[in-house]
Amino acid sequence: GLWQTYVSVSEGYAAARSADLLQSDLMHTLVWLRVPGDLVFSLGLGAFVLFVCQAFLKARRKVTVVGATATGDAPR
Repeated sequence: GLWQTYVSVSEGYAAARSADLLQSDLMHTLVWLRVPGDLVFSLGLGAFVLFVCQAFLKARRKVTVVGATATGDAPR
């Protein structure tokens, strides 16, 4: 994005969106340099979703256990 912005300001919008720029070696390198950061973000997001799901399931389990009586009937 930043490289395209630079090219857009210096050479014009058409040059920034051209196939020559988008398929250049520099753009391919920049895309691949994003991969490690994207992987770290994805792992963090996955861990967060897992944490939320586990917390939700534990909260539901506590509600059903607290609401039960010794005979197994729901309180009236």
